[in-house]
Amino acid sequence: MSKRSGIRALRADRSSTTEQVARAMAAQQWQQAEKQLHAAARAQPDDDWVLLNLAQVTRKQGRLGEAIDYATRALHAQPDLAIARRIRADCLRQQARYAEASEDYARIADADCQDADLLVEAGLCFMSAQRFQESIATYLRAMTIAPDLARAHMGLGGALRMIGMYQEAAESFRTAYLLEPRLIQHLGHTIFNHQLACSWSSLRADLKALEEGLQADQALTVDPFIGMAAGLSAQMQLVLNSRVARQICDPIKPLPASAMCWDGKRRLRVGYVSADFCNHATMLLWIEALELHDRARFEVFLYSYSPDDGSELRRRTVSAAEHFVEVGELSDQQAAQRIRDDRIDILIDLKGYIKDARPGIMAYRPAPIQAAFLAYPGTMGSPVHDYVISDAVVSPVELAHHYSEKIAQLPHCYQPNDRKRRIGAAVSRASQGLPDCAVVFCCFNQNYKITEAGFGLWIRILREVPGSVLWLLGSNPQAERNLRTAIESAGLDPARIVFAPKTGIADHLARLQLADLFLDTLPVNAHTTASDALWAGVPVLTQQGEAFAARVAASLVRAVGHHELVCRTADEYVRVAVELARSPQRLADLRTRLHRARENSPLFDSARYARDFEALLVRMAKRAAQGLPADHLPADRT
Repeated sequence: MSKRSGIRALRADRSSTTEQVARAMAAQQWQQAEKQLHAAARAQPDDDWVLLNLAQVTRKQGRLGEAIDYATRALHAQPDLAIARRIRADCLRQQARYAEASEDYARIADADCQDADLLVEAGLCFMSAQRFQESIATYLRAMTIAPDLARAHMGLGGALRMIGMYQEAAESFRTAYLLEPRLIQHLGHTIFNHQLACSWSSLRADLKALEEGLQADQALTVDPFIGMAAGLSAQMQLVLNSRVARQICDPIKPLPASAMCWDGKRRLRVGYVSADFCNHATMLLWIEALELHDRARFEVFLYSYSPDDGSELRRRTVSAAEHFVEVGELSDQQAAQRIRDDRIDILIDLKGYIKDARPGIMAYRPAPIQAAFLAYPGTMGSPVHDYVISDAVVSPVELAHHYSEKIAQLPHCYQPNDRKRRIGAAVSRASQGLPDCAVVFCCFNQNYKITEAGFGLWIRILREVPGSVLWLLGSNPQAERNLRTAIESAGLDPARIVFAPKTGIADHLARLQLADLFLDTLPVNAHTTASDALWAGVPVLTQQGEAFAARVAASLVRAVGHHELVCRTADEYVRVAVELARSPQRLADLRTRLHRARENSPLFDSARYARDFEALLVRMAKRAAQGLPADHLPADRT
C-alpha cells in the first residue's frame, strides 16, 4: 500500500470511529464509547481527539482520576485544547482540589473570554480555593457580558459573604432572586446574610415570602441549614428537608441491598463520615467519646473528606480511629463502594446538611443501618437515614411526626463533651473591656442566631438591671455596628454592649468565666457555645422551643441539673434573668452546682457517654440482625 493510500485509510477509520463514538455518547452508552476509543487509542495513543473523548467518557462514569489523566495527556498533545482544560478543571473541582482547578480556570477565563457561564464556573472555583478577590472580579466580568445572569449575582453574593460583606452579599442574592423568582434559595441566602449582619429591617417580609413560596410550590427548596436558621417551624423543616433529600436521592441508584450479618460475636463495624475531622466544633465535642470507643467490641472507621489542618484535634482524631480512610478525592459512588467493601454495619453521618456536606454518599446506601448525628440539628427528611441519634428532651417521641427518621435516644444529653479541653490562664475583666462591679450577661452564639425579637428581650433585661452589660462575640463589623445602633435606638448607651474578638478555645474558656449569666437565643439555641459556658462554670438561661435546634440548650441545662433555667415563654426568660441578676447569692449557688457538675453530671462524664452511645448502637444492630425494621428507641436509663 502506498503512503497516500495509508493516509486515506487512516482518515476513513478515524471518520468511522468518530461516528460510532458520537452515536454511543449521544445515547449515553459510555462504556461502548470507551471501548471504541480504546481501540482507536491502540493505533493513535497520543491523538488529542481520542484522549479528549476518553476524558469525557470516564468523567461521565465517575472515574474522575482517570478523566484528569486523559485530559492532561490531551493537553500535552495540544496545549491550547480549551475543552480538555475545562474537563480537567471540572474533575479537579469535583474532587475538591480547588487550588489545582483554579489554575486551569485562570487559563480558561482569560481576558478574552466572553463566555459568561464559564466565568461563573471559574468564579465558583476561585471562591472554593479562597481566592476571593479573583472570584469577585470574575463574577463582575460575567455581569458585564450578561447583566441578567442570575448565577453571576448569586456567585458574587457568595464571594462577598466570604469576605464579611454580608449586607452587600444579601443584596446580590436578592438581585438573583428577582431575576429568577422560582429559585427561592436566593431569597433564603438573602435572609441568612442579613441575619449574619444583624440587619433586620427587611427580614420579616422576606421570611413571610420564603414561607409562602415554599408552601405554594412543592418543587421549591432552600438550603436546609438556612431554613433552620430562619426559624421555620419543625413541620416546615421536615417538608423542606424531604424535598431536598428527594432531589439528592432520586437520581441515585443505591448499591445492592446489604443485610445486617452481625451475630453479636464479632466486633461491630461502625463508620463515621464527615468533612470535620479537624479543628472544628463537631470534633471539639465528639473527640473524647470517639477516643473512648471500646476497641474490643467496636471496629471504628472514619471516612474523611476533611482538610488536614495540622491541628491537635486532627492528630487526636486520626489516632482515635482504627481505620482513617481519606475519601476526599473519590466520587460519592466510589466512597460509598469503599464503605460497602469495608462491610460497615452502622454508618453515621456526622455532617448532615452543614457546609461541605456530601449527602450523596449516604444516598448510595452503603451500610445496612444509617444514622444522622450531632452536626445538623434537625431531621434529614431522608429515606436513607434510618435513625437520628438524639435524646428525650431534644427529640421526644411525641414529636416524632417532625422527623423522617426513627428517634434513637441517648439516656442523657445527646451532645458529647471533651473533658480534656483546657481552660487557659485566668484573665481580668478590665483586660476584656468589662466593668469590674456590674452584672455581665453574655452570649457567644453566632450572629445569625440573634433575632430582632430576642435582642428586644435583652434590652428589656438591661433596662431592669442598671449598669449591666451585654458581652457578645465580635465576629464582624457590620453586625457590631447594627447592634450598637439598635441599642442606641432603644435609648440605652451603646457602650453597654462589649464585643469580644475571636480567640483560641482555651483562652475563650478562660475569659468566659468572667460572665455572670449566659443568655441563650431562640429559635436557634446555643449548642457548642452552651457547653463551653457550662464547662467554664457560667449558668445558661434558655428558652425551649419546638424544633430540634430550639431544644438543644434545654437538654444541656437539664443534664447539669439546672432545670429552673429552662424557660417556656419570653416573659419568663426576662423575669428569671432579672431575678438572678438581682440575687448574687443565687448566681453563686448556680456556679457552685456547676463546678460539682463537672465531676458528677452525665453531661461531662465522657466514659459514661461512650458506653451509652455504644449501647444504643448495639440496640440498632440487634433489631436489624433479627430482620426487624428501624423503630424508635426510647432512652434506656437502666
